[in-house]
Amino acid sequence: MAEERYFVPFLDWLADQQHRNDSIGDLARDNAHDPDTDGFGSPTAFVQYIGSVGSVEAQEAAIKAAAEYMAWDQSLGS
Repeated sequence: MAEERYFVPFLDWLADQQHRNDSIGDLARDNAHDPDTDGFGSPTAFVQYIGSVGSVEAQEAAIKAAAEYMAWDQSLGS
């Protein structure tokens, strides 16, 4: 029997990264206190938002997080 796969929205995945001791963890902790990001559920929209309001370092972390999330999400399908 095939294992069931559940969709995990990007921002939920990001919230689960708060324990990390790297730029993605920093971004996740900052994002947990930012209600303005609630409407940016897709990784692409989130990266664009962070690029418009955040530092270069924050945007780089958002790009890394989006890439990691998409790779993780794709790995669940295999």
